[in-house]
Amino acid sequence: MNRKQSFFSWRATPKLQTVCQIAVDYILVFFIFSAAIKFSSALHLNSLSALTLVIFWLVGLYKKQRSIMNILEMQKLCRGVLFVFFILMLSSLLKFDFLKPLSVVKTCISIFLVIGMERFLFFKLEQYFLLRGGKKKMTIYGNLASYSSPHGHQNFFTKALKRIADIVFSALLLVISSPLFIILAILIKRDSPGAVFFRQERVGKNGRLFSMFKFRTMYAEANKYDYHPRGRDDARITKIGRMLRKTSLDELPQLMNVITGEMSLVGPRPEMPFIVKEYSQIQKQRLTVKPGLTGLWQISADRSKPIHENMEYDLYYVNNHSPLLDLAIILRTVISVIRGIGAH
Repeated sequence: MNRKQSFFSWRATPKLQTVCQIAVDYILVFFIFSAAIKFSSALHLNSLSALTLVIFWLVGLYKKQRSIMNILEMQKLCRGVLFVFFILMLSSLLKFDFLKPLSVVKTCISIFLVIGMERFLFFKLEQYFLLRGGKKKMTIYGNLASYSSPHGHQNFFTKALKRIADIVFSALLLVISSPLFIILAILIKRDSPGAVFFRQERVGKNGRLFSMFKFRTMYAEANKYDYHPRGRDDARITKIGRMLRKTSLDELPQLMNVITGEMSLVGPRPEMPFIVKEYSQIQKQRLTVKPGLTGLWQISADRSKPIHENMEYDLYYVNNHSPLLDLAIILRTVISVIRGIGAH
């Protein structure tokens, strides 16, 4: 069998992929538990590893389901790790295990990071084989409408949970980043004349207008309601502004919008009024949820393109949003900020 045929045999054999993932998952989880639990028997380590994989199986992690940017698999991984966390924490509190509570936290974080990276590599491997087979990008992501599961506006408990999380984490982040606010304010003022904060009218949930805040990244004389810069060489962007956009630090002041309830930590990006006026009926669906500080579009490689040209990300979120999806997006956001994906 030649090399090209072997590529297609891998792509055409989902069971082979699943078996490989299970085997790799088991080895990785086993070593994570080995590092976390000292003087433990092989039987104990194997039992914990097997239990973890059973949980992964029950939450559907080994069931192939296409989703945009493979975010559905990340969501399942979050659910699985949370179940593992609760079981290990319960056993620790009841003295049934060798892991202390702090070790449980470290172990679960390690499992998420390691398995998450492994799944990302598997995803990239599958993309590689599909592209070698002449498949286009749309084949990789699939038809969004075919796997979305619309469920309308969320119930009261889910809304309350999301709002509480928005307030708590935004307030915490504001306190932690307050020294950074001062440093960035000084740098912005020294770099070019003008205000530290950039204030702009945006369209929120159900079409309501609100004032969105950002750190100023463009010269003060630039038209504030023009289209966004599409590249780092845009003459409107200041020197410090390029750094802020690259690291997404210019978005930090929107934590205040989150606390006031105009935005959420996760959701579609709020657009400018003149763009929303041109929305089609399908595009207007993104206005049925609260706009967010981060979202699927923000963590995609298409972030360098205008929002209204990449509606599939926001429409997927509108039809599938949940606390676990929000958690998966937040975790992917951290990775994207570190890598500087799509930031201008």
